[in-house]
Amino acid sequence: MGLNIANAEELLARGIALHQAGRLAEAEQCYRAAGRINPEHPAIYGALGMLALQVGHLEKAEALLREALQRRADPHLWCTLGDTCSTLGRGEEALKCYEESRKLDPEWLPAYNNAAVALLLAGRVSEAMAFYETSIAKAMQRGDPASLKVAGEASSNLSESCIQQGQYHKARAHQLRAIELCPRHAGIGSNLLRAMACGGFDDPGEVLEVHRRWWKTYTAGITPLTIRRDRNPDRPLRIGFVSPDFRYHSVAHFLFPLFERHDREHYAFHCYSAAPREDDYTVRLAKAVDGWRKIFGNTDPEAAALIDADQIDILIDLAGHTGGNRMPLFAYRPAPLQVTWLGYPATTGGGVIDYRVTDAVADPPGMTDDQFVEKLWRLDRPAWCFRPPADVPAVSALQDRSDGGLTFGSYNAATKYSDATVRMWAKVLHAAPGSRLILKAVALSDEDTRQLVRQRFAEQGIAAERLILRGPQPDVAEHLASYGEIDAALDTFPYHGTTTTCDALWMGVPVVTLAGQTHLSRVGVSLLNAVGLKELVAENEERFVELAIRTAERTDLRGAGLRERVEKCPWRDEAGFARDFQQALRAMWRLWCRDSANANP
Repeated sequence: MGLNIANAEELLARGIALHQAGRLAEAEQCYRAAGRINPEHPAIYGALGMLALQVGHLEKAEALLREALQRRADPHLWCTLGDTCSTLGRGEEALKCYEESRKLDPEWLPAYNNAAVALLLAGRVSEAMAFYETSIAKAMQRGDPASLKVAGEASSNLSESCIQQGQYHKARAHQLRAIELCPRHAGIGSNLLRAMACGGFDDPGEVLEVHRRWWKTYTAGITPLTIRRDRNPDRPLRIGFVSPDFRYHSVAHFLFPLFERHDREHYAFHCYSAAPREDDYTVRLAKAVDGWRKIFGNTDPEAAALIDADQIDILIDLAGHTGGNRMPLFAYRPAPLQVTWLGYPATTGGGVIDYRVTDAVADPPGMTDDQFVEKLWRLDRPAWCFRPPADVPAVSALQDRSDGGLTFGSYNAATKYSDATVRMWAKVLHAAPGSRLILKAVALSDEDTRQLVRQRFAEQGIAAERLILRGPQPDVAEHLASYGEIDAALDTFPYHGTTTTCDALWMGVPVVTLAGQTHLSRVGVSLLNAVGLKELVAENEERFVELAIRTAERTDLRGAGLRERVEKCPWRDEAGFARDFQQALRAMWRLWCRDSANANP
């Protein structure tokens, strides 16, 4: 791009216009040209800082924004610096930045909304809700399109806060209002899908239909790429993985076994990371694969073009409609075959995803097929392979239970405390006098949330002193060691635990689960079956209560023996899982080669 403008202000204005149009490289040229003319212009540093944040260059963004703020105090820049610190995982520092922004301009809406996001990540749910509500009220009072967009985003996030507190009906109302305010915001649309799919309050047919509607709404007008691949069914394959969670995240525990054990001679693994920041897990994952691209900051057409240029044969989504997903990217069909696996317990809703990898216990043939638009590809083993954290402690010695009081526990996220779950757990406590229940979750760092949990149990006749409510422990080893306090772990329903179930079993604590008729209510069934603990799966609430008490009383199921049993189970067989997963991909590829050859001889 030729730049013949000699005026820094004009170059800055042109850069901002290009930035808003998504032409980031050209925008950066304009900003830098303006900086050469006027090196002391604070807005230039701010513009470059915001651009760096958008493409995920976080340290660079922080330095530029601080440079700008030294020259001029600006509420927008303080807010953007807060976003940068939040993304870097420095939540308290981010909150101070948002406070500075609000001091300079009490009406700057993002400073309220983004502060709420940081608070929610820290488990300070009630404080987050107050900020969201303030942001919504101020935005609705203004009423202009930009403010209504902020109100929509805040409403969507407020919905998540309500779910953390078990206020599901309020959550849905906020989410519907968010969609009404931002009808073209794909991320807000995904938030509603996630709430419906994971909450278990809707008929599976309705959940499927709403997911289909999302695709019609947010991918209309996208033209798939014209791609060409060698249709040799036996050649080495290039496999792509797309995720925002290539970092310290529960998903990573299930990726390391596959990535580090894959057959590099016949399968080249390429990752497309939509994560805004990277950490030690990112480095380890990148070393385990054959290609790594960061697509955070790339538009969907740009990311699709990269994937096509890399000649990816099978593209695998690892996120579904969870936060930070890149679902619209798949509408461009940058690979001949597209698959979803691991990160989302429901359908993606798009006909462009060909297969969903699962197993015959989590998705029994004929039971759940009609809940997905994808064809279910069932492995002959569990669809997960779990690697425990490296610093996992030894299994705790069995504690003295001579006082007769059993201890139950669940470390699942508070979003899974459905009404059915609370009712079922309360029945267990009623049936075991003197027993107690330990719950640990990020949201339980918040006193108001703890009080709401106590209130929900009180409505079921359970006194507050029988509940031990804890926030998370930052040290992984201490967190896992705390399983030694628990006689039996209670699964949530309908949304089962996955990582939490694996953690509990690995730490020598048996898990009791209730089997349902959807994938998310059968994950625990698959995990327990693979360990040979089918007897810990209940078919109804009454049986769940009976099994919970009997299991907590059985010392033969707890301790080091259970870990030894888990170590020998299929979801700890890393080499076997990598082999079978790759064989599944090969079989999918052969079918595509056959079908595409018949369609285009």
